Amino acid sequence: MQEPITIEQMKLSDRDRVLSFLAETYEDNPRQSDPEYWQWHFASDPDNIPVWLAKSGDRIAGQMACIPVSLKADDTVYETVWILDLMVDPEFRRMGIMKNLVRRLYEKYPIMLGVSTDQQHSPALLQSIGWKSLTHIPRYHKLLYPGNDLRDIQKYGWLVSAVNLLSMPLRPRYAIDHFGPQGHLRIVTDFNDDFERLWQQASEQWPCAVERTVETLNWQYKRQPGKAFDIIGYYRDDDLIGWAVLFFRSPDPNGRVSKGSITDICYHPESSEEIIDELLDGCLQMALDRGAGGLVTDVMDKTVEARLRQKGFWRIKSSLQLLVRSDDPHSLALDPDSWFLTRGDSDISIFEAPNI
Repeated sequence: MQEPITIEQMKLSDRDRVLSFLAETYEDNPRQSDPEYWQWHFASDPDNIPVWLAKSGDRIAGQMACIPVSLKADDTVYETVWILDLMVDPEFRRMGIMKNLVRRLYEKYPIMLGVSTDQQHSPALLQSIGWKSLTHIPRYHKLLYPGNDLRDIQKYGWLVSAVNLLSMPLRPRYAIDHFGPQGHLRIVTDFNDDFERLWQQASEQWPCAVERTVETLNWQYKRQPGKAFDIIGYYRDDDLIGWAVLFFRSPDPNGRVSKGSITDICYHPESSEEIIDELLDGCLQMALDRGAGGLVTDVMDKTVEARLRQKGFWRIKSSLQLLVRSDDPHSLALDPDSWFLTRGDSDISIFEAPNI
């Protein structure tokens, strides 16, 4: 006979049981239960782990893991969370555990965020308890070396080369090195106060956006286990006025990189189109130098989206939904046109496989 279900915030002493629960739940993705990855992801503050557990006696029946963030909306900065891993042991399903886990945080957070896909059950569940599915997050893609991204032909080197040759007219060509002495772009190794200063200036143009700080940027892009990100800074007279963060998948045994992604982008509101164009050119140049099959990004921002289309990116089908729950039915967080959101905000990059 099952013991009554209790819901409580996770303690560090629960870690071994949680990792075992994740190992069983994510049999095909052992990284989710990797102790180093989990420690980075959730235990930066051991006294306030952003994971809530449903327990039946000593058994873990379900969990809701979150990422704490600060969200600017309605001229206010709210402390809130992204819901990441909301799951229940099959033996304990249809008992209302998922709903109870989510509702546990309603008193603590007036706004809550989530990303889900059309294939998951969570959108319907969350909407049944007051969440709103705002939109499918726009995804843009540009083919560069498509032969490197076609899995079925990778063992035929001649065919890969032929496909890449045929696509040559579609690839951009640059007469100058955007990172050279005449360019405004620099490869950056660490985030510093310049990035936070730019964010404060840039965020004024967006009614609703997840805040960026030096700490959060370094946490996600410099300290994530097994990941290497490339950071591009756009400078004018040594002032940082734009940045982009890229992630490239590991080369296959033949040295081919299937895909790269623009994980984050930020720009000063003055001369915004010029800054975005330079950053996109830098991203494309870097992707071409790596021989990436294509470059992809997920972004909600009309200006960036327009410049992506101008650079030859195509909007492609994406199943990613942005889900929001707010106490205030008139909150700007519930208006998809108010949002600035990137691939990094919605935590998509965390689920990419390690590249180092």
